[in-house]
Amino acid sequence: MGIYFVKAFLLLSVMLHSIPAFGLKIGVYDNPPKIFLNEKGDVDGFWHAVTVEIAKKENWKIEWVCGSWDECLHRLETGEIDIMPDTGVTPDRKLKYVFNEETVYLSWNRVYSRIDAGIITVLDLEGKKVAGLRNSFDLEGPEGLKKLLTDFSVNAQIIEMDSYEDIFTALGKNEISAGLVDKDFGLFNEQKHPVFKTPIILQPAKMQFAMEKNSPFSKDIIRIIDMRMAEMKADKNSVYYKAFDHFFGEEGRRFRIPGWLWIILIGLCSLIAVVVLLNRYLRNEVKKKTLSLKESEESLRITLESIGDGVIAADMNGLTTIMNKTAESLTGWKFSEAIGKPIKEIFRIVNSETRQEVINPVELVIKNGVIVGLANHTVLISRNGKEYQISDSAAPIKDDKGDIHGMILVFSDVTEKYSIRYRVEENERFLDSLISNLNGMVYRCVNDKKWSLIYSTVGSKEITGYMPEELIRGTLRYADMVFPEDVPVLKNAIDRAIASRQHFNVEYRLTDRNGKLKWVLEKGKGIYDENGNVKFIEGFVTDITPSKTSEMEIREKSEELERTNRLMVDRELKMIELKKEINALLKASGKEPRYITNE
Repeated sequence: MGIYFVKAFLLLSVMLHSIPAFGLKIGVYDNPPKIFLNEKGDVDGFWHAVTVEIAKKENWKIEWVCGSWDECLHRLETGEIDIMPDTGVTPDRKLKYVFNEETVYLSWNRVYSRIDAGIITVLDLEGKKVAGLRNSFDLEGPEGLKKLLTDFSVNAQIIEMDSYEDIFTALGKNEISAGLVDKDFGLFNEQKHPVFKTPIILQPAKMQFAMEKNSPFSKDIIRIIDMRMAEMKADKNSVYYKAFDHFFGEEGRRFRIPGWLWIILIGLCSLIAVVVLLNRYLRNEVKKKTLSLKESEESLRITLESIGDGVIAADMNGLTTIMNKTAESLTGWKFSEAIGKPIKEIFRIVNSETRQEVINPVELVIKNGVIVGLANHTVLISRNGKEYQISDSAAPIKDDKGDIHGMILVFSDVTEKYSIRYRVEENERFLDSLISNLNGMVYRCVNDKKWSLIYSTVGSKEITGYMPEELIRGTLRYADMVFPEDVPVLKNAIDRAIASRQHFNVEYRLTDRNGKLKWVLEKGKGIYDENGNVKFIEGFVTDITPSKTSEMEIREKSEELERTNRLMVDRELKMIELKKEINALLKASGKEPRYITNE
């Protein structure tokens, strides 16, 4: 009673959601034996049988809408059809469609190839043309072909087609090397086409009914489909199992050969067995030899093309016999044009400084039978006039007896390396010139108690009287030359700068090699590692003795002048007081004051 109550409730729910009066439109694409159009043009297949059985029990009117897989999915998204059977469930599709829950069918995909393609693993798809069903999860799914190729870093050309039949047809015409098809389509159609079933299997998935997510009656229809699917799967005599056996079981695959044909075939096989076996043996031997030769040639070609350097081979007459893509790019010659031409014509080299033609290493190799390398500053002039700074070497090609049969030239473009090296050398020259013009020493030292130097410019000679190597390798340390009373001054300045990660600027005295006391100015900063610890101290020390001496002399003179000035001012004030006293005495005696004072 319970199941009938559920059915009645679902039917009422669907009616309340107003299923269109014209019925349900269901998509059809060509994928025999699952769903297809038969010889009469009628819809047929496993999904057709199951769908018709559900519609029959629910009194649904069905309109089948045919198209390619891509067209059917597009129609489902736009609402042109209501249901799409045989749809693989993926996370992306769950965002667009509603799927029934009861499993209808499990499927996966298999890669088929041309018989002579030699494709066994995914890695064999490198550089091949591989076809798949347009907008299918065979290609786009989470475990689809594109994901698999990406995971294995395989570079293959993906070609999208409208049907699996188109894929097998393209394989037969050698238009593609491999194709990805549904396992059942492959099983039932592989005998009709010259294809090879590879071991490459991918994208296992549940195949379900899909409906447009925003449809007002999708969820109710899906519930009814799940209910009917559960009923059919519970009944071993249902249409579900009959259709499964018919389209996927022995009945769907069986092909009976008449008895009289067996007699003819056996007799014919008996007559030609020896010829066939002998012919096969000879063909296999030829095929093995041909395949071995092709594999050797292909291995050589792949090796040459994978080399980043240019490679040119020549015979004993200096005529070009082999050339790889890099050599084509650098020389400007296509191999098809260069073959048979003198290598001197293809490989034109001059000295970059004198512009004089350089002796081609090919001549030396063929003449002397030894490996020869180019001198520096050699420029290759391409056919189009472009120039490359190159390095190269040429070696003889010898057989087992040591006889020379030609030579091979390997060269590489080092233009950028030369440019970088030139810029580095120029920067070094500029830096050396800049430092040499500085009036003092540039240094790097360890932040220890003695400020042990690990680098110094020759300016140290002027400051300390010692050459850099004497200060770096000797037993004398920089702190030993600092005037003892000034060591704390220097240390405090460095410590404050390190604590605040600032520069320091400090004046102090040091005693040079000759015992002369000098005033110096030091500017520097700490150099830190990734953990913030001080690795080095870098800075600049310059002699400020003359300016410091002048400063001290000026200060002494200024102090003396100030003392003298104070004496003079005191004398002037004393005289004013005396004048005032004389004037007061004169005034007291009834006389006129003698002195004028500014009061």
